[in-house]
Amino acid sequence: MDLDNYYKKNINVLNQFCEKYNLQEDYISDTYIKLKKTLTNSGLTEQDYFRIIRRSVWNRFIDDTRNKYNRVMVNLVDDDTHRNQIEKSLRDRDEWDADGKLYAWEMEYLSRMLFQYIESTGNYSDIEVFIFKTYAINGYTYTEIHDKFGISVDVGKKIMQKFRKDLRQNFIKFVDGKSK
Repeated sequence: MDLDNYYKKNINVLNQFCEKYNLQEDYISDTYIKLKKTLTNSGLTEQDYFRIIRRSVWNRFIDDTRNKYNRVMVNLVDDDTHRNQIEKSLRDRDEWDADGKLYAWEMEYLSRMLFQYIESTGNYSDIEVFIFKTYAINGYTYTEIHDKFGISVDVGKKIMQKFRKDLRQNFIKFVDGKSK
């Protein structure tokens, strides 16, 4: 059976799936259009169509909700193959939160150490530190620094090259010395 005939024959079943989970029925037609090219002449059976369409509709809903609320969604499909999905999602989220907190702490620590290093060396003038902060932290380009502060692009590049070279050669040694 081709996808067109399957869709016409089972539209009510697919709509019931959407109603069961309070999904928009538009997801069915959008999924049909998206999958038509992929599933045509794929050799899949009628059972495969239902499984694939249902999973695609659900994934679209999860993506839309994630984008709308900017958060992780837990998959609640009551299919046997997804029985442990909630537990896995929660476990993954806990691990991600722990990793995220550790990463944030490490970045904060390295930022503090970076500025301690810059201040302790005495190798940089106030204008050089200002350009470093403006470029590296605030994300300004050399052209924006030139336009806003009148510092030439070449001077900005030379200052950042000086910082990069010094940090590559000495920053890790400085951090290692402080952590002992």
